[in-house]
Amino acid sequence: MTLALVTLADAQAYIGLSAAASDDRINRIAESAEDWIADKCGVSWTNGTKTDYLSSVGSGGGLLRLQNGPASAVTSVDDRDLSLTLDSDEYRLSADGLRLQRLTGTGGTYTTWEPGMERYTVVYTGGYDGDDAPESFSEAVLQLVRRWWDTVGGKRSESSEGLSVNWASLADSSIMEIIAPHIQASSGAILL
Repeated sequence: MTLALVTLADAQAYIGLSAAASDDRINRIAESAEDWIADKCGVSWTNGTKTDYLSSVGSGGGLLRLQNGPASAVTSVDDRDLSLTLDSDEYRLSADGLRLQRLTGTGGTYTTWEPGMERYTVVYTGGYDGDDAPESFSEAVLQLVRRWWDTVGGKRSESSEGLSVNWASLADSSIMEIIAPHIQASSGAILL
């Protein structure tokens, strides 16, 4: 896999290593960091045709969250249980390209998606293309690389001269603060 958000040199500089020091290991850590952030935020670092098999819980399920956004265009939405393709006026892509909202009637009234596991097949053009991902993602990747590099061998904390660092809780870290707006955007209120 090729790094999408940061270069190997960026990651090495961020953690204070000279070139060629542990290149393969740092590259694997950076790839894992990019994958983790993409999964957490429901985005893809490559642009192209994506196919998602999405589930709905029905009650309150007015949104389907795309797994490889952001989407720039939706090609089709199929209801696999009913073996039918929805008309394009039966759904709306959110402004951020991460969710589909179900519509009914000619007035565009919101409704819920019928419940079912992987009931909907959504084909769309999506993902970031090159350098168009928000800069905050790159910063989060670099911080995550540093964090994972510092915890090599299962080390969870370190103390020196009265200072202490605990790497055990990622949820409390600045990394989560950086990507929180993207997590909220992919699962929170609709932006139409």
